[in-house]
Amino acid sequence: MKRYAAFLRGIHTSGRHKMPRAEWRSQLEKPGFREVRACLNSGNVAFSSGKDGTGRLTKQIASMIREQSDFDIPVFAISKKRRT
Repeated sequence: MKRYAAFLRGIHTSGRHKMPRAEWRSQLEKPGFREVRACLNSGNVAFSSGKDGTGRLTKQIASMIREQSDFDIPVFAISKKRRT
């Protein structure tokens, strides 16, 4: 499994686009993301996935947010590079 980070613009654990951290973490675990860690109040997450491709993961996360919360939020995912 690879490690990834997803950055979400405009998601907060309180306020306008509210998405509580525990709920957000739980939603990300449903499609098979593992070791999900939500960062404080930003909504940004670090996770592991067996899926390749940051583009695919970005679209999947944005789609999940749209379906579950009706928020159209920009998402940017990056992978952790291994040190050699």
